Amino acid sequence: MGIFDHFLGTPQWAASLLKEIRPSRKEIAAIEKVRCEYAFSHEDITFFVLGHRTTTRRVLRHACQAIRSQARHLPDQDVQVEALKQRVLSGCALPLQMPSLLGLTPDSSDSDFARVVVEYSDIDQLADAVTAEEYAHAHVPVMPGYEDAERRLDDILLGH
Repeated sequence: MGIFDHFLGTPQWAASLLKEIRPSRKEIAAIEKVRCEYAFSHEDITFFVLGHRTTTRRVLRHACQAIRSQARHLPDQDVQVEALKQRVLSGCALPLQMPSLLGLTPDSSDSDFARVVVEYSDIDQLADAVTAEEYAHAHVPVMPGYEDAERRLDDILLGH
């Protein structure tokens, strides 16, 4: 951690993330070590974490939990449909120059979303499909010239 972060506790970049998508304390400490080693700004790390596939998984899980807490009667499949709709309709997935996500666009019907969700047994498999497609279509080095740092950060967030 940076000197100021050491005294203040959570680094600025981590504090700026919603707790539902924030990495674990152990991950934060490891990421902060890389951030300081490479002199990355808090903003650089915030964008890296926000764009990482583990964050996508956390966002989808959190969306499911929020939907479930408001509509306990909904079957799991319907909860997953609503979470996927939020992802596509919010534009989170589509500004990456992707024409669609899993074949879905903001104009897709409810039955189109349901058809896609049925292909996956749970939210984790759905999240894996979403992140795989986003990663395949949009991955460019986040920090050109810092591929080793990016690999290390990726390993931290993936739990390697």
